[in-house]
Amino acid sequence: MYQAPSLFEALTEALNSKSLLTDAAEVHGIIVGQLSGGLAHEDESWRASLVDLVNNGEALPVEVMRLVDDMRNVTLENLMDDQLGFRLLLPDDSAPFEEQIVATTQWVQGFLAGFSIAQPQLKDASEDLQECIRDLSEIALLDVPEDPDEESDIALNELHEYIRIAAMMAFAEFGLPPNKAPEKPALH
Repeated sequence: MYQAPSLFEALTEALNSKSLLTDAAEVHGIIVGQLSGGLAHEDESWRASLVDLVNNGEALPVEVMRLVDDMRNVTLENLMDDQLGFRLLLPDDSAPFEEQIVATTQWVQGFLAGFSIAQPQLKDASEDLQECIRDLSEIALLDVPEDPDEESDIALNELHEYIRIAAMMAFAEFGLPPNKAPEKPALH
């Protein structure tokens, strides 16, 4: 269900090797939030806001930034994919349940931070998207259940799908480049 688990692992390993206090899920969430909030795709300011959030404004190591650039390019392509190919960058289903929950909340927290940096006008958003953003704010505070079971796995998969759809909705409303945005009907 997830996009490129090997990219998740490679980026997490690179971040850990440099003792950075973030992970691939949070970085991906920030990038998706920036793109979905309308930060121009060709605008390089995303780099500065990313390093402000994940490394107190200090430049990321070159090898980490290279992986982040690749991830951002793939993510943008997937968000613009008419076949809805966008996926959350999270640990795969074989990871311990607690790790999956923590990564999910970090992804959502990153998304909300990146989305707010882009400064979309939420008052102009659809009611559905406004509700999704409120829901994401609650999901960001999710706790690990004490005794996860099979139903917990099913609920987590459903939650991931909801988060994925919310991010795609935000991108459709605020992040699509002008040449890809749906045409607005002309007023007569």
